[in-house]
Amino acid sequence: MTREELREIGTKLWGPRWQTAMANALRVNARTVRKWLAGDRGIPGPVEVALKALLDARKQ
Repeated sequence: MTREELREIGTKLWGPRWQTAMANALRVNARTVRKWLAGDRGIPGPVEVALKALLDARKQ
């Protein structure tokens, strides 16, 4: 998952202030989400799977 995909999914699911909401949904610290977004830390594969599942559930 790229940082842009992370931003796109976050915005689709939670709107413009998505970072804290995403952190809560994934049960991680909001700082971790910001580090993924900045490229300081890689985005783990399970995060991609979880976010895509949330997005799919929202579409239904």
